[in-house]
Amino acid sequence: MLWRRFFIALISLTLLVVTFTIWKWNDVMGQYVSSPHGRKDVSSGKYILNHLNAHHNDARFFLKHTFKLPAPKYTKQHALQSGWVEDLKRLLKTLSTTRLSIVTASQEHKVVVINWLISALVKVQPPLENVLVLAVSSSLYEYLKSKDIPVIYVDPLSLISSQAVETFDSVFSQIHVVRLTFFRLINHWGYDVVMYDSDAVLLRNIQPLFDMYPGADLIGSAGIGPEKLSSLWGRTLCTGVLLLRATAKTEHFWSTMSTIGSHLTDQGLVNEALFKMNIEWNMTEAKDKTSAMHGISPRYKLQSVILSEEVICRYTCDMAKKDQYFAWHKPAINKERTIKNKINRALDGEVWYLIDGWNSATDLTGVRWLHSVTRKVDQL
Repeated sequence: MLWRRFFIALISLTLLVVTFTIWKWNDVMGQYVSSPHGRKDVSSGKYILNHLNAHHNDARFFLKHTFKLPAPKYTKQHALQSGWVEDLKRLLKTLSTTRLSIVTASQEHKVVVINWLISALVKVQPPLENVLVLAVSSSLYEYLKSKDIPVIYVDPLSLISSQAVETFDSVFSQIHVVRLTFFRLINHWGYDVVMYDSDAVLLRNIQPLFDMYPGADLIGSAGIGPEKLSSLWGRTLCTGVLLLRATAKTEHFWSTMSTIGSHLTDQGLVNEALFKMNIEWNMTEAKDKTSAMHGISPRYKLQSVILSEEVICRYTCDMAKKDQYFAWHKPAINKERTIKNKINRALDGEVWYLIDGWNSATDLTGVRWLHSVTRKVDQL
């Protein structure tokens, strides 16, 4: 009958339109979230797709995991069309493992980030693998690039919307949005990322500490902010040292973060996202500051661990316990973030490794350069 033929034709046309739409959607989304082809297998020389990337051409995967930026209120609509996205892809293709350790810094923190690099690549044995500096100023980028230090430059103004720039009181505030966006993209591509503050000086290789919690999606040091959540939980996750594993559960965490509208620091956004996911902490552990504190989100099964101050010191940094710490991250008094203050806090822990006159001309690069600007033991 005529109506039956019309109905079949209508269904066929609808399926054709849907198929074309999904195909075009994948094509457009590819520029934002296409796989950098995972990690390279050392023995075969071939790239292995990571578990979140394996279905990147599957429309059903995107229907289930829509990619959203962690702070969409403050970012430009086409923020991920900038050149640094391709730079990041190229870097990820060279990695032999699926974990990246990243320290973020601006030009004014140049000496502090060099000191951190010395701790991670010279003092710590074995040295940290896959270290990258996320530079938010072109001058710092050019300097570190000339020294053959792995670095990627992200101009905050290429990422943050012009209207939102007016709400940020300093470059320090802009860094929060930049690094969360950067780390969110890395996680979505299937790579673990460890974020470090430049004044969180490493004392030991921290990877074995993370390996003690194989089921955890987020592992970080102890913080006290946001205050309302610290009062509720006993402590919060500090973004000064924070591992974000690339899992399907972490995708839900990032998606939750994108729904938070208020202007917060990166630490505030991380903890607010956990709060919105109804995380339940082990309150018995919360009362014991010498133990790690475990939490789980009932719906998404996201597991988080807040490490003890006995392994990464914050508010109880004690020289007598220095040998047991993995990192020295003494906080600023009255939130003073001057370079002098950061240096003094490192000097307090005898973890200021950069020599005087470090900026004198030298042709050395890479780790050899870092060795050349490192204080001798008797100078500490």
